[in-house]
Amino acid sequence: MTLGTPAEGWTRRSEEEMNVIRAEVERGAWVPPPPRHRAVSGVLGGGEDAAPFGTFGRSQVKERRGEVRPATFAYWNWALGHLLPFFADWPLTTIDVWAVDAYRLHKLEESEDRRRRLAEGRPRTDSLGRPLRPLSASSINKTIEVLRWLLSFAVEYGWTSDNPAAGKRRRIKVEKSPAPHLESAVQIATVLEAAAELDADPGWLIDERLAVVATLVLAGLRVHELSALRWGDLDFARSIIHVRRSETPAGLRGVRMLAALRGPLLRHRTRRGYPGVEELVFRTRRGGLRTKDNVRLRILMPVLAHAGELLEARNHASLPRGVTPHSLRHTFASLLFAIGEDPVSVMRQLGHTDSAFTLRVYAHSMSGGAGERKRLKELACYEAFGETPLVAAATPPVQPNGSRDSGHRIVGHLGSQQVVDSGSNAAESRL
Repeated sequence: MTLGTPAEGWTRRSEEEMNVIRAEVERGAWVPPPPRHRAVSGVLGGGEDAAPFGTFGRSQVKERRGEVRPATFAYWNWALGHLLPFFADWPLTTIDVWAVDAYRLHKLEESEDRRRRLAEGRPRTDSLGRPLRPLSASSINKTIEVLRWLLSFAVEYGWTSDNPAAGKRRRIKVEKSPAPHLESAVQIATVLEAAAELDADPGWLIDERLAVVATLVLAGLRVHELSALRWGDLDFARSIIHVRRSETPAGLRGVRMLAALRGPLLRHRTRRGYPGVEELVFRTRRGGLRTKDNVRLRILMPVLAHAGELLEARNHASLPRGVTPHSLRHTFASLLFAIGEDPVSVMRQLGHTDSAFTLRVYAHSMSGGAGERKRLKELACYEAFGETPLVAAATPPVQPNGSRDSGHRIVGHLGSQQVVDSGSNAAESRL
């Protein structure tokens, strides 16, 4: 094994490293390092004298820096951080399907080693002393996809004749499960109720949780779109949210403002003292943009925790684990499909360009059949929501004989009293 050069201090450190490796070999826990090839200057079509992958990959990423968003450039560099320790000195012409499969196996073994050492309390660390986390199968596949993208340029430039990283067989099979989302009208209503209760609690410093969460659930905005909203983007006269700042052209769109969302937003505007059209709708206490982590940690997580307590106290099914701000976008799409929106309308309101993709990824089924769809329609059309202490609860009341009356619904609680609304037909006609 080549550990490093004397100039890097390995004359002194090699004995210590050898002892560590010897102990791991004896325990059967040692993971062999990736094979290394000699670095060469690079001759087009020169077999072993072809350009090394490391030089080629870095140059391709660097040349395209100005063509993409910073997040995309950071993503490419993240993938290179995994690819280069394995492939850096490989001549481009020597990378074949065997090499790609060897890389995939190496990353699996490396991740398992990291996972085991974390569990044992002796994690491997990076140059800054931070523990190295194992990569998931999906993350390993993402690095292979970047490898495929880089090698596609090698094919175009004539370095190689085919792309060994292409095809499903080079990837790890990943069992995909539906993204967690709110699964019923009861869960949606309870999450909104929890947000309203936290806003009303003087012990919390944030008073816009209901407006934020309602916008995520009932408008499906991405966090960066929500954070960039100005009051001039909200057309209350026509009940439209104009998304004018998005990361994709399709993201520039109009989203219909459901009645249940209009109330919380109007209440939020009143609390802010009718701000100017260029002022942010949602902002931190210091007036800055709310980031993805800020929305998740400061807004959503306390709301979900409180909603879980309310559901448990009412003997309802608990919330699914792993709900995130993006999960609420899935909930919005499911809500639109459940209340009868056509795929093209849902696609446009989500900011997509392919309705088939929208159906495939976002059309989760809300449980409960026709009765559940009716409750979702009633919840979406509850115009007084957020403007009074009442909170829409899409659960039909229990009658004295134990049955549920499908013609009535509980729309909220005031103290210990249930408030019942029998105007479901009117609400459905307004939708």
